Amino acid sequence: MSAAEYKVEWNPSWRGLAGALLALARNRLELFAVELQEEKIRALNVVLRLAVALAFVLGGFLVGVTALALWLWEMAGYFGLIALGLALLAVGFCLFALVQRRMESDAPAFSATVEQFQKDRACLLQDKSLS
Repeated sequence: MSAAEYKVEWNPSWRGLAGALLALARNRLELFAVELQEEKIRALNVVLRLAVALAFVLGGFLVGVTALALWLWEMAGYFGLIALGLALLAVGFCLFALVQRRMESDAPAFSATVEQFQKDRACLLQDKSLS
């Protein structure tokens, strides 16, 4: 029997199982791709908003701090400037803590994909135990 004559015959149930597994894998890959695109858009959106907000805040902050520093220099000298610097550092650390808390409270990336894989695994384990 030559290699051209040899043909593998698949049992219809195995063929159906293979087709179902390929369809499932394709479905999960598409879900992953959609979530990846959403994560990229979300990250870009956050970065752009942060950049614009920082530009405006920095401009206003510099004007305000300069005016306050001039006034404090007149009233308290070096002590006033040191107190202003410490207050600004405290506000900065609080803002960074708020941003970090916000980022930690968001749903984890690809949570829908992970959830679907967990459901698939549970279904496969359940079917296996019934056999």
